[in-house]
Amino acid sequence: MAGTIEVSPGVPWSAASWLFDFVLRSIAAEVSDRELAGDLIGIQDENLGWLSLVDLREDERAEVDRVVRDCLMARAERDLPGEVRNRAEAMAHICRLVALLAP
Repeated sequence: MAGTIEVSPGVPWSAASWLFDFVLRSIAAEVSDRELAGDLIGIQDENLGWLSLVDLREDERAEVDRVVRDCLMARAERDLPGEVRNRAEAMAHICRLVALLAP
């Protein structure tokens, strides 16, 4: 299974479901909007496999963008277990998501 984040129309970032879930949980842990955090965790809990940043409210999108750009790599370095198979590739894939959201 896989999960996809639609960064902008026609620009997807797809990952294995475990990595997609990790990214959603990581973003949820960093956002200040608790409702948004709950929505992200709900997507993960329900195994929906899809998050469209396009469909978020402007303030939610701005917060997700900020968290991905400013916090996601540090959180992944800290929280992604060292024994994860292909950890370096997973980190590089997360980095690609960050790059997609770079201004």
